[in-house]
Amino acid sequence: MDRLGHSITDAVNSGDWTPFRFARNGTALSHLFFADDLVLYAKADTEQARRIANILNLFGASSGHRVSSRKSQILFSSNTPSHIQQEIGDILGFQRVENFGRYLGVPVLSNRLRCSDFDFILDNLRKKLNGWSSRSLSMAGRITLANAVLSAIPVYYMQTMMFPKRVCHAIEGIIRRFIWGSTLAAPKVSLVNWESICQPIQRGGLGFRNVYSQNQAFIQKLGFLFISNPQALWVRCLREKYRIHDAMPSSIAQNSCSSLWRALSKVWEALLSNVAWSLGNGHSVNFLTDIWVPALGPLRDYARDSLDATNHVSFDSVLTANGDWDVAKLAQIFTEDALPYIIGVKPPSPQGGSDRCIWRWTNHHGFELKSAYDRCAPLILEETDPIWNQIWKLQIQTDCKRVLELLHDTNVDSCPISLVRSIHQFWRRAWYVDLIWVPRSSNQAADSMARIANCSSFDLLFFSDPPAQLHDVLTTDALVLSL
Repeated sequence: MDRLGHSITDAVNSGDWTPFRFARNGTALSHLFFADDLVLYAKADTEQARRIANILNLFGASSGHRVSSRKSQILFSSNTPSHIQQEIGDILGFQRVENFGRYLGVPVLSNRLRCSDFDFILDNLRKKLNGWSSRSLSMAGRITLANAVLSAIPVYYMQTMMFPKRVCHAIEGIIRRFIWGSTLAAPKVSLVNWESICQPIQRGGLGFRNVYSQNQAFIQKLGFLFISNPQALWVRCLREKYRIHDAMPSSIAQNSCSSLWRALSKVWEALLSNVAWSLGNGHSVNFLTDIWVPALGPLRDYARDSLDATNHVSFDSVLTANGDWDVAKLAQIFTEDALPYIIGVKPPSPQGGSDRCIWRWTNHHGFELKSAYDRCAPLILEETDPIWNQIWKLQIQTDCKRVLELLHDTNVDSCPISLVRSIHQFWRRAWYVDLIWVPRSSNQAADSMARIANCSSFDLLFFSDPPAQLHDVLTTDALVLSL
Protein backbone atom coordinates (compact mmCIF):
# COMPACT_ATOMS: atom_id res chain seq x y z
CA MET A 1 0.00 0.00 0.00
CA ASP A 2 2.93 2.35 0.59
CA ARG A 3 3.99 1.82 -3.03
CA LEU A 4 0.51 2.77 -4.19
CA GLY A 5 0.56 5.87 -1.99
CA HIS A 6 3.90 6.96 -3.47
CA SER A 7 2.52 6.53 -7.00
CA ILE A 8 -0.51 8.69 -6.21
CA THR A 9 1.66 11.36 -4.58
CA ASP A 10 3.96 11.46 -7.63
CA ALA A 11 0.94 11.88 -9.89
CA VAL A 12 -0.36 14.75 -7.75
CA ASN A 13 3.04 16.48 -7.71
CA SER A 14 3.41 16.16 -11.48
CA GLY A 15 -0.07 17.63 -12.07
CA ASP A 16 -1.52 14.46 -13.60
CA TRP A 17 -3.86 13.94 -10.63
CA THR A 18 -6.09 16.80 -9.45
CA PRO A 19 -6.80 16.28 -5.72
CA PHE A 20 -9.83 17.50 -3.80
CA ARG A 21 -9.58 20.66 -1.69
CA PHE A 22 -12.06 22.13 0.76
CA ALA A 23 -10.82 25.65 -0.04
CA ARG A 24 -8.60 27.34 -2.60
CA ASN A 25 -4.97 26.61 -1.72
CA GLY A 26 -6.25 24.37 1.06
CA THR A 27 -5.10 20.91 2.12
CA ALA A 28 -4.97 18.53 -0.86
CA LEU A 29 -6.79 15.21 -0.43
CA SER A 30 -5.85 12.55 -2.95
CA HIS A 31 -5.99 9.31 -0.94
CA LEU A 32 -6.65 7.97 2.55
CA PHE A 33 -5.54 4.54 3.76
CA PHE A 34 -7.00 2.65 6.70
CA ALA A 35 -5.87 -0.96 7.13
CA ASP A 36 -6.70 -2.58 3.75
CA ASP A 37 -9.30 0.06 2.79
CA LEU A 38 -8.60 2.88 0.37
CA VAL A 39 -10.45 6.14 -0.38
CA LEU A 40 -9.45 8.13 -3.48
CA TYR A 41 -10.30 11.78 -4.18
CA ALA A 42 -10.02 13.34 -7.65
CA LYS A 43 -11.67 15.73 -10.06
CA ALA A 44 -14.72 14.25 -11.80
CA ASP A 45 -13.59 14.01 -15.43
CA THR A 46 -12.65 11.21 -17.79
CA GLU A 47 -8.94 12.07 -17.91
CA GLN A 48 -8.67 11.75 -14.13
CA ALA A 49 -10.59 8.48 -14.26
CA ARG A 50 -8.15 7.02 -16.80
CA ARG A 51 -5.20 8.17 -14.69
CA ILE A 52 -6.68 6.46 -11.62
CA ALA A 53 -7.31 3.27 -13.61
CA ASN A 54 -3.71 3.25 -14.91
CA ILE A 55 -2.21 3.68 -11.42
CA LEU A 56 -4.41 0.93 -9.97
CA ASN A 57 -3.56 -1.43 -12.85
CA LEU A 58 0.15 -0.71 -12.45
CA PHE A 59 -0.06 -1.39 -8.73
CA GLY A 60 -1.90 -4.66 -9.39
CA ALA A 61 0.66 -5.80 -11.95
CA SER A 62 3.62 -5.10 -9.64
CA SER A 63 2.10 -6.41 -6.39
CA GLY A 64 -0.06 -9.27 -7.61
CA HIS A 65 -3.17 -7.70 -6.06
CA ARG A 66 -6.21 -6.66 -8.01
CA VAL A 67 -8.91 -4.15 -7.15
CA SER A 68 -12.30 -5.81 -6.67
CA SER A 69 -14.81 -3.94 -8.84
CA ARG A 70 -17.67 -5.65 -7.02
CA LYS A 71 -16.55 -4.31 -3.64
CA SER A 72 -15.55 -0.85 -4.91
CA GLN A 73 -17.94 2.08 -4.98
CA ILE A 74 -17.82 5.57 -6.45
CA LEU A 75 -19.63 8.62 -5.09
CA PHE A 76 -20.10 11.77 -7.18
CA SER A 77 -20.83 15.31 -6.15
CA SER A 78 -24.39 16.45 -6.84
CA ASN A 79 -22.95 19.01 -9.29
CA THR A 80 -21.49 16.33 -11.57
CA PRO A 81 -23.52 15.88 -14.80
CA SER A 82 -25.10 12.45 -15.22
CA HIS A 83 -23.32 11.72 -18.52
CA ILE A 84 -19.93 12.40 -16.88
CA GLN A 85 -20.87 10.04 -14.07
CA GLN A 86 -21.76 7.37 -16.61
CA GLU A 87 -18.49 7.73 -18.53
CA ILE A 88 -16.33 7.64 -15.38
CA GLY A 89 -18.25 4.64 -14.09
CA ASP A 90 -17.63 2.78 -17.35
CA ILE A 91 -13.89 3.56 -17.24
CA LEU A 92 -13.36 2.46 -13.65
CA GLY A 93 -15.99 -0.28 -13.55
CA PHE A 94 -17.08 0.71 -10.02
CA GLN A 95 -20.61 0.74 -8.69
CA ARG A 96 -22.16 4.20 -8.41
CA VAL A 97 -23.85 4.93 -5.04
CA GLU A 98 -25.66 7.82 -3.37
CA ASN A 99 -23.81 7.26 -0.09
CA PHE A 100 -21.26 4.85 1.35
CA GLY A 101 -23.67 3.38 3.89
CA ARG A 102 -21.85 2.29 7.04
CA TYR A 103 -18.12 1.97 7.55
CA LEU A 104 -16.86 0.20 10.68
CA GLY A 105 -20.46 0.21 11.84
CA VAL A 106 -20.90 4.00 11.64
CA PRO A 107 -23.09 5.58 8.92
CA VAL A 108 -21.10 7.58 6.37
CA LEU A 109 -23.77 9.88 5.00
CA SER A 110 -23.37 13.12 3.10
CA ASN A 111 -26.91 14.33 3.69
CA ARG A 112 -28.58 15.40 6.93
CA LEU A 113 -29.09 12.65 9.49
CA ARG A 114 -32.67 11.57 10.13
CA CYS A 115 -34.19 9.55 12.96
CA SER A 116 -34.55 6.58 10.62
CA ASP A 117 -30.77 6.51 10.17
CA PHE A 118 -30.49 5.40 13.82
CA ASP A 119 -32.97 2.52 13.60
CA PHE A 120 -30.13 0.00 13.48
CA ILE A 121 -29.10 1.00 17.03
CA LEU A 122 -32.61 0.38 18.34
CA ASP A 123 -32.66 -2.94 16.48
CA ASN A 124 -29.38 -3.95 18.16
CA LEU A 125 -30.89 -3.22 21.56
CA ARG A 126 -34.02 -5.26 20.80
CA LYS A 127 -31.97 -8.18 19.47
CA LYS A 128 -29.95 -8.21 22.67
CA LEU A 129 -33.14 -8.31 24.73
CA ASN A 130 -34.51 -11.23 22.72
CA GLY A 131 -31.83 -13.48 24.23
CA TRP A 132 -32.67 -12.47 27.79
CA SER A 133 -35.60 -13.39 29.96
CA SER A 134 -36.44 -10.57 32.34
CA ARG A 135 -38.80 -12.84 34.25
CA SER A 136 -35.91 -15.07 35.36
CA LEU A 137 -33.80 -12.13 36.54
CA SER A 138 -34.08 -10.23 39.78
CA MET A 139 -34.39 -6.46 39.86
CA ALA A 140 -30.69 -6.17 40.71
CA GLY A 141 -29.82 -8.52 37.84
CA ARG A 142 -31.80 -6.47 35.32
CA ILE A 143 -30.20 -3.25 36.55
CA THR A 144 -26.71 -4.73 36.24
CA LEU A 145 -27.33 -6.05 32.71
CA ALA A 146 -28.95 -2.81 31.58
CA ASN A 147 -26.10 -0.68 32.93
CA ALA A 148 -23.27 -2.93 31.71
CA VAL A 149 -24.64 -4.07 28.33
CA LEU A 150 -27.61 -2.10 27.04
CA SER A 151 -26.26 1.31 27.98
CA ALA A 152 -22.94 0.49 26.29
CA ILE A 153 -24.39 -0.33 22.85
CA PRO A 154 -25.01 3.29 21.68
CA VAL A 155 -21.70 4.59 23.07
CA TYR A 156 -19.64 3.61 20.02
CA TYR A 157 -21.93 5.50 17.63
CA MET A 158 -22.50 8.63 19.72
CA GLN A 159 -18.78 9.49 19.63
CA THR A 160 -19.10 10.91 16.11
CA MET A 161 -22.85 11.59 15.67
CA MET A 162 -25.32 13.79 17.49
CA PHE A 163 -28.39 11.70 18.27
CA PRO A 164 -31.79 13.38 17.85
CA LYS A 165 -33.64 13.69 21.16
CA ARG A 166 -36.34 11.40 19.81
CA VAL A 167 -33.78 8.62 19.34
CA CYS A 168 -32.34 9.23 22.83
CA HIS A 169 -35.81 8.90 24.36
CA ALA A 170 -36.38 5.67 22.40
CA ILE A 171 -33.12 4.18 23.71
CA GLU A 172 -33.94 5.15 27.27
CA GLY A 173 -37.44 3.72 26.87
CA ILE A 174 -36.08 0.30 25.89
CA ILE A 175 -33.70 0.28 28.87
CA ARG A 176 -36.36 1.56 31.27
CA ARG A 177 -38.91 -1.10 30.28
CA PHE A 178 -36.33 -3.86 30.73
CA ILE A 179 -35.39 -2.61 34.20
CA TRP A 180 -39.00 -2.74 35.38
CA GLY A 181 -39.70 -6.05 33.62
CA SER A 182 -42.26 -4.52 31.26
CA THR A 183 -43.13 -6.28 27.99
CA LEU A 184 -45.67 -5.73 25.23
CA ALA A 185 -47.74 -8.61 26.58
CA ALA A 186 -47.46 -7.52 30.22
CA PRO A 187 -46.74 -3.78 30.48
CA LYS A 188 -45.70 -2.41 33.86
CA VAL A 189 -45.53 1.06 35.31
CA SER A 190 -42.12 2.61 36.00
CA LEU A 191 -42.17 3.29 39.73
CA VAL A 192 -39.29 5.81 39.63
CA ASN A 193 -38.82 8.49 36.98
CA TRP A 194 -35.84 8.19 34.65
CA GLU A 195 -34.21 11.43 35.83
CA SER A 196 -33.91 10.01 39.35
CA ILE A 197 -32.50 6.71 38.07
CA CYS A 198 -29.83 8.60 36.11
CA GLN A 199 -28.55 10.35 39.23
CA PRO A 200 -25.18 9.18 40.61
CA ILE A 201 -25.24 6.52 43.30
CA GLN A 202 -24.05 9.11 45.82
CA ARG A 203 -27.21 11.13 45.09
CA GLY A 204 -29.65 8.27 45.44
CA GLY A 205 -29.77 7.13 41.79
CA LEU A 206 -28.57 3.97 40.07
CA GLY A 207 -25.71 5.52 38.13
CA PHE A 208 -27.26 5.26 34.65
CA ARG A 209 -26.23 7.82 32.06
CA ASN A 210 -28.62 10.23 30.41
CA VAL A 211 -28.20 9.32 26.73
CA TYR A 212 -28.50 12.83 25.34
CA SER A 213 -26.11 14.29 27.92
CA GLN A 214 -23.63 11.49 27.30
CA ASN A 215 -23.84 12.17 23.56
CA GLN A 216 -23.13 15.86 24.20
CA ALA A 217 -20.09 14.94 26.29
CA PHE A 218 -18.66 12.82 23.45
CA ILE A 219 -19.20 15.61 20.92
CA GLN A 220 -17.44 17.98 23.31
CA LYS A 221 -14.49 15.62 23.16
CA LEU A 222 -14.37 16.12 19.38
CA GLY A 223 -14.65 19.86 19.91
CA PHE A 224 -11.77 19.84 22.39
CA LEU A 225 -9.61 17.92 19.88
CA PHE A 226 -10.63 20.46 17.22
CA ILE A 227 -9.35 23.29 19.44
CA SER A 228 -6.28 21.67 20.97
CA ASN A 229 -4.95 19.73 17.96
CA PRO A 230 -5.03 22.16 15.01
CA GLN A 231 -2.45 20.19 12.99
CA ALA A 232 -4.63 17.07 12.67
CA LEU A 233 -5.75 16.42 9.10
CA TRP A 234 -9.47 16.41 9.85
CA VAL A 235 -9.13 19.62 11.87
CA ARG A 236 -7.29 21.40 9.06
CA CYS A 237 -9.93 20.32 6.55
CA LEU A 238 -12.82 21.52 8.71
CA ARG A 239 -11.12 24.85 9.44
CA GLU A 240 -10.52 25.42 5.74
CA LYS A 241 -14.05 24.40 4.74
CA TYR A 242 -15.78 26.68 7.25
CA ARG A 243 -13.11 29.41 7.27
CA ILE A 244 -12.25 29.18 10.96
CA HIS A 245 -9.06 31.12 11.70
CA ASP A 246 -9.26 31.77 15.46
CA ALA A 247 -8.09 29.09 17.85
CA MET A 248 -11.28 29.38 19.93
CA PRO A 249 -13.97 31.30 18.04
CA SER A 250 -16.99 32.46 20.03
CA SER A 251 -19.38 30.80 17.56
CA ILE A 252 -19.07 28.31 14.70
CA ALA A 253 -22.72 28.23 13.54
CA GLN A 254 -23.24 27.84 9.79
CA ASN A 255 -26.45 27.87 7.75
CA SER A 256 -25.30 25.05 5.48
CA CYS A 257 -22.97 22.51 7.02
CA SER A 258 -22.31 18.82 7.61
CA SER A 259 -23.90 16.75 10.36
CA LEU A 260 -20.62 16.73 12.29
CA TRP A 261 -20.26 20.51 12.15
CA ARG A 262 -23.89 20.95 13.17
CA ALA A 263 -23.26 18.67 16.17
CA LEU A 264 -20.19 20.72 17.18
CA SER A 265 -22.22 23.92 16.87
CA LYS A 266 -24.82 22.62 19.32
CA VAL A 267 -22.28 21.97 22.08
CA TRP A 268 -19.88 24.80 21.28
CA GLU A 269 -21.15 27.23 23.94
CA ALA A 270 -20.95 24.57 26.65
CA LEU A 271 -17.51 23.51 25.37
CA LEU A 272 -16.09 27.04 25.67
CA SER A 273 -17.12 27.16 29.33
CA ASN A 274 -15.09 23.97 29.96
CA VAL A 275 -11.93 25.03 28.11
CA ALA A 276 -9.30 27.44 29.41
CA TRP A 277 -6.06 28.95 28.17
CA SER A 278 -2.67 27.93 29.50
CA LEU A 279 -0.62 31.10 29.24
CA GLY A 280 2.52 31.16 27.14
CA ASN A 281 3.26 34.60 25.72
CA GLY A 282 -0.36 35.73 26.22
CA HIS A 283 -0.81 36.99 22.65
CA SER A 284 -3.87 34.80 21.93
CA VAL A 285 -5.71 35.51 25.18
CA ASN A 286 -8.06 38.37 26.02
CA PHE A 287 -7.35 39.34 29.61
CA LEU A 288 -10.98 39.94 30.66
CA THR A 289 -13.22 37.83 28.43
CA ASP A 290 -11.20 34.63 27.93
CA ILE A 291 -10.84 31.93 30.59
CA TRP A 292 -7.21 31.63 31.68
CA VAL A 293 -7.81 31.18 35.43
CA PRO A 294 -9.50 27.74 35.39
CA ALA A 295 -11.02 28.06 38.87
CA LEU A 296 -12.74 31.39 38.13
CA GLY A 297 -13.81 31.70 34.51
CA PRO A 298 -13.82 35.10 32.73
CA LEU A 299 -12.27 37.74 34.97
CA ARG A 300 -14.77 40.40 33.90
CA ASP A 301 -17.20 38.75 36.35
CA TYR A 302 -14.84 39.61 39.23
CA ALA A 303 -14.06 43.22 38.31
CA ARG A 304 -14.76 45.87 40.94
CA ASP A 305 -15.91 48.45 38.40
CA SER A 306 -18.17 48.05 35.35
CA LEU A 307 -16.82 46.25 32.29
CA ASP A 308 -16.61 49.49 30.31
CA ALA A 309 -14.35 51.05 32.93
CA THR A 310 -11.95 48.09 32.94
CA ASN A 311 -12.08 47.17 29.26
CA HIS A 312 -8.60 48.56 28.67
CA VAL A 313 -6.97 46.06 31.03
CA SER A 314 -4.30 43.88 29.40
CA PHE A 315 -1.55 41.60 30.63
CA ASP A 316 1.11 44.27 30.13
CA SER A 317 -0.79 46.73 32.33
CA VAL A 318 -0.80 44.41 35.38
CA LEU A 319 2.81 43.16 35.15
CA THR A 320 5.84 44.66 36.81
CA ALA A 321 9.08 45.47 35.01
CA ASN A 322 10.41 42.07 36.12
CA GLY A 323 7.48 40.27 34.54
CA ASP A 324 5.72 39.41 37.83
CA TRP A 325 2.14 40.20 38.74
CA ASP A 326 1.55 43.73 40.03
CA VAL A 327 -0.56 42.76 43.05
CA ALA A 328 -1.43 46.35 43.91
CA LYS A 329 -2.93 47.02 40.47
CA LEU A 330 -4.78 43.71 40.48
CA ALA A 331 -6.28 44.57 43.87
CA GLN A 332 -7.62 47.83 42.45
CA ILE A 333 -9.35 46.05 39.55
CA PHE A 334 -10.62 42.76 40.98
CA THR A 335 -12.39 41.61 44.12
CA GLU A 336 -10.40 40.29 47.05
CA ASP A 337 -11.58 36.67 46.71
CA ALA A 338 -10.33 36.47 43.09
CA LEU A 339 -6.78 37.70 43.77
CA PRO A 340 -5.30 34.42 45.14
CA TYR A 341 -6.44 32.53 42.04
CA ILE A 342 -5.05 35.13 39.63
CA ILE A 343 -1.69 35.34 41.41
CA GLY A 344 -1.50 31.54 41.45
CA VAL A 345 -1.28 31.47 37.63
CA LYS A 346 2.15 31.84 36.10
CA PRO A 347 2.27 35.21 34.28
CA PRO A 348 2.89 35.28 30.51
CA SER A 349 6.36 35.95 29.17
CA PRO A 350 7.91 36.36 25.70
CA GLN A 351 9.86 33.13 26.28
CA GLY A 352 6.70 31.20 27.24
CA GLY A 353 5.90 30.07 23.71
CA SER A 354 2.41 29.94 22.24
CA ASP A 355 -0.70 29.86 24.40
CA ARG A 356 -2.47 26.52 24.41
CA CYS A 357 -5.96 25.29 25.24
CA ILE A 358 -6.54 23.00 28.23
CA TRP A 359 -9.47 21.26 29.92
CA ARG A 360 -10.44 23.21 33.04
CA TRP A 361 -11.56 20.35 35.25
CA THR A 362 -8.54 18.01 35.31
CA ASN A 363 -5.11 18.36 36.87
CA HIS A 364 -3.42 16.96 33.76
CA HIS A 365 -5.34 19.48 31.61
CA GLY A 366 -6.47 16.76 29.20
CA PHE A 367 -10.07 16.00 28.30
CA GLU A 368 -12.06 13.87 30.71
CA LEU A 369 -15.41 12.43 29.66
CA LYS A 370 -16.75 12.19 33.22
CA SER A 371 -16.26 15.89 33.96
CA ALA A 372 -17.86 16.80 30.62
CA TYR A 373 -20.86 14.58 31.36
CA ASP A 374 -21.26 15.93 34.89
CA ARG A 375 -21.69 19.42 33.44
CA CYS A 376 -24.17 18.28 30.79
CA ALA A 377 -26.38 16.02 32.91
CA PRO A 378 -29.13 17.57 35.03
CA LEU A 379 -28.77 16.95 38.76
CA ILE A 380 -31.90 16.77 40.87
CA LEU A 381 -30.22 16.99 44.27
CA GLU A 382 -28.00 19.97 44.99
CA GLU A 383 -25.81 18.22 47.54
CA THR A 384 -24.68 14.66 48.07
CA ASP A 385 -26.60 13.00 50.91
CA PRO A 386 -24.18 10.93 53.06
CA ILE A 387 -26.89 8.34 53.69
CA TRP A 388 -26.45 6.94 50.16
CA ASN A 389 -22.75 6.28 50.70
CA GLN A 390 -23.68 4.35 53.82
CA ILE A 391 -26.29 2.30 51.97
CA TRP A 392 -24.11 1.49 48.95
CA LYS A 393 -21.11 0.67 51.17
CA LEU A 394 -22.96 -1.36 53.76
CA GLN A 395 -20.99 -3.30 56.37
CA ILE A 396 -22.68 -6.23 58.11
CA GLN A 397 -21.08 -7.60 61.27
CA THR A 398 -21.34 -11.12 62.63
CA ASP A 399 -19.66 -12.89 65.55
CA CYS A 400 -20.14 -16.32 63.93
CA LYS A 401 -16.91 -17.14 62.13
CA ARG A 402 -18.40 -20.37 60.77
CA VAL A 403 -20.95 -18.36 58.76
CA LEU A 404 -18.21 -16.46 56.94
CA GLU A 405 -16.35 -19.70 56.22
CA LEU A 406 -19.50 -21.21 54.69
CA LEU A 407 -20.19 -18.09 52.60
CA HIS A 408 -16.65 -18.12 51.18
CA ASP A 409 -16.79 -21.82 50.43
CA THR A 410 -16.65 -22.61 46.70
CA ASN A 411 -19.50 -25.11 47.16
CA VAL A 412 -21.76 -22.69 49.00
CA ASP A 413 -24.56 -23.17 46.44
CA SER A 414 -24.88 -26.79 47.57
CA CYS A 415 -24.77 -25.97 51.29
CA PRO A 416 -27.50 -27.90 53.17
CA ILE A 417 -28.36 -24.82 55.26
CA SER A 418 -30.97 -22.85 53.29
CA LEU A 419 -30.33 -19.64 55.27
CA VAL A 420 -26.66 -19.66 54.23
CA ARG A 421 -27.64 -20.13 50.58
CA SER A 422 -30.10 -17.23 50.79
CA ILE A 423 -27.53 -14.92 52.41
CA HIS A 424 -24.96 -15.82 49.74
CA GLN A 425 -27.41 -15.01 46.93
CA PHE A 426 -28.18 -11.63 48.50
CA TRP A 427 -24.48 -10.96 49.02
CA ARG A 428 -23.67 -11.84 45.41
CA ARG A 429 -26.38 -9.55 44.02
CA ALA A 430 -25.41 -6.52 46.09
CA TRP A 431 -22.68 -4.12 44.98
CA TYR A 432 -20.76 -2.89 47.98
CA VAL A 433 -21.77 -5.11 50.89
CA ASP A 434 -18.96 -6.29 53.19
CA LEU A 435 -19.34 -9.03 55.78
CA ILE A 436 -17.06 -8.46 58.77
CA TRP A 437 -16.31 -10.94 61.52
CA VAL A 438 -16.38 -9.48 65.03
CA PRO A 439 -14.95 -11.77 67.74
CA ARG A 440 -17.46 -12.75 70.41
CA SER A 441 -15.06 -11.45 73.07
CA SER A 442 -15.53 -7.90 71.72
CA ASN A 443 -19.30 -8.19 71.23
CA GLN A 444 -20.51 -8.67 74.81
CA ALA A 445 -22.83 -5.65 74.61
CA ALA A 446 -24.99 -7.38 71.99
CA ASP A 447 -25.17 -10.51 74.14
CA SER A 448 -26.22 -8.46 77.16
CA MET A 449 -29.00 -6.76 75.21
CA ALA A 450 -30.20 -10.13 73.97
CA ARG A 451 -30.39 -11.46 77.52
CA ILE A 452 -32.37 -8.39 78.62
CA ALA A 453 -34.85 -8.98 75.78
CA ASN A 454 -35.25 -12.67 76.70
CA CYS A 455 -36.27 -11.73 80.24
CA SER A 456 -39.14 -9.58 78.96
CA SER A 457 -42.53 -10.67 77.69
CA PHE A 458 -42.64 -7.75 75.24
CA ASP A 459 -41.20 -7.85 71.72
CA LEU A 460 -40.00 -4.23 71.85
CA LEU A 461 -38.36 -2.44 74.77
CA PHE A 462 -37.60 1.30 75.12
CA PHE A 463 -34.93 2.72 77.43
CA SER A 464 -34.75 6.42 78.31
CA ASP A 465 -31.19 5.77 79.57
CA PRO A 466 -28.74 2.96 78.80
CA PRO A 467 -29.22 -0.04 81.13
CA ALA A 468 -26.77 0.06 84.04
CA GLN A 469 -25.40 -3.43 83.34
CA LEU A 470 -24.23 -2.31 79.88
CA HIS A 471 -21.77 0.31 81.13
CA ASP A 472 -19.01 -2.09 82.13
CA VAL A 473 -19.63 -4.30 79.09
CA LEU A 474 -19.32 -1.39 76.65
CA THR A 475 -16.08 -0.32 78.31
CA THR A 476 -14.70 -3.85 77.93
CA ASP A 477 -15.73 -4.03 74.25
CA ALA A 478 -14.07 -0.70 73.53
CA LEU A 479 -10.81 -1.86 75.12
CA VAL A 480 -10.81 -5.13 73.16
CA LEU A 481 -11.47 -3.38 69.84
CA SER A 482 -8.68 -0.86 70.47
CA LEU A 483 -6.08 -3.63 70.93
